[in-house]
Amino acid sequence: RMFCESGDFLMSAVVSKDGRQVAFFLYDPDENNALYSPERPAFTMTCDAAKDEWRLVQERCDDCHYSARQCACSSRGRRELLSMTHSRQTVGDGINHCMDVRIAPSANYGEQTLISKLPVWNDEVGSL
Repeated sequence: RMFCESGDFLMSAVVSKDGRQVAFFLYDPDENNALYSPERPAFTMTCDAAKDEWRLVQERCDDCHYSARQCACSSRGRRELLSMTHSRQTVGDGINHCMDVRIAPSANYGEQTLISKLPVWNDEVGSL
């Protein structure tokens, strides 16, 4: 369970047994209300077997959130928010861990791509 600085509930997350899926819920499972459902996460993050490629999906996209299931948009009601790829590069005598992130476009912003910059070994100072 995650909380805001004020101590209010923010969200909860459940990790699958194999560690390849995380389900995020916007309702507190410890509260006695009908809003929380373990079968209906708000977001799901999944990865491949090597845990190098990750995807974050909004389980019901904003464009068809209130539409009947048969009227859902082309994404079938789900919307990919971002994808991440982890990689490793040898730099000098070490290994640099890289992450490339693609953020899906929204109504306010176009698609964004974030790429980590590889460090360069500096022989003069013996450091990256």
